[in-house]
Amino acid sequence: MIAIELALELSSGQVTVDMICERALISVRTFYNCFPSKDAALAGNGPPLPDEGALGAFRRDRGPDVLGDLLQMLATALEQAPDEREIKRARGRLLCQEPHLLAGVTARLTAVSQELVPHVIARLENTSPDRAERASAELIVNLATAVLTTAQREWARHGAGDEDPVHTLRRTISLARDLTSPRAGEGTPMSLRPDAE
Repeated sequence: MIAIELALELSSGQVTVDMICERALISVRTFYNCFPSKDAALAGNGPPLPDEGALGAFRRDRGPDVLGDLLQMLATALEQAPDEREIKRARGRLLCQEPHLLAGVTARLTAVSQELVPHVIARLENTSPDRAERASAELIVNLATAVLTTAQREWARHGAGDEDPVHTLRRTISLARDLTSPRAGEGTPMSLRPDAE
C-alpha cells in the first residue's frame, strides 16, 4: 500500500524502490523478495491462481463449456483472495491515473495464465479428446486472458470506485458469453463459422 500511496502522491515515475523501502521500513532485499519490480508493487502481481482443489475439479469435469468453467474458476479464485479492499481501491485509482501501468498488469496476467494451459489440456482430454492439443488449450487460455484483461481495464478505467473487481470480472464474463453464444433466431456478433473468411 505504501508504494501505491507514494505513486498517488507523486507519480510512478518519481517513486523509487529506495523511497518505498524507506517509508515501509524494510530493506531493498525484502522488497524484492515480495515483488519482482517496482511496477509489480504498484500494479499488483496479477490475479491469484486457483488452488489445487479447484484445478483438480476443473481437470476432472466433463462439461463442454471449458472456457466458461475456466473463467468461473478464475473469478472464484479472485473472490476468495484475501480481502484487501483499500489496496484494491487505491490500486484502481493509480491505474486510472497512470494507465501505462496496465501494460505490466497485462504481461503478468499473460504469464500467470500460461500456467493454466496443462490444466486445460487435461480437461480437453475428458471432454473433447480430438481437441486435446496444446494449440486448443492455448487458445482457450488466451480467450480467458482477454476477458480478464478487459475486466481489469474496465475496473481501472472507472477509477475502481466502490465496485469490487470480482463484480467487474463477472460482468465482463457475462458480456463475453453474450457476444459468443448463439441466441434463438439471431446471429452472434462473434460467431466463428467454419466458412468465415
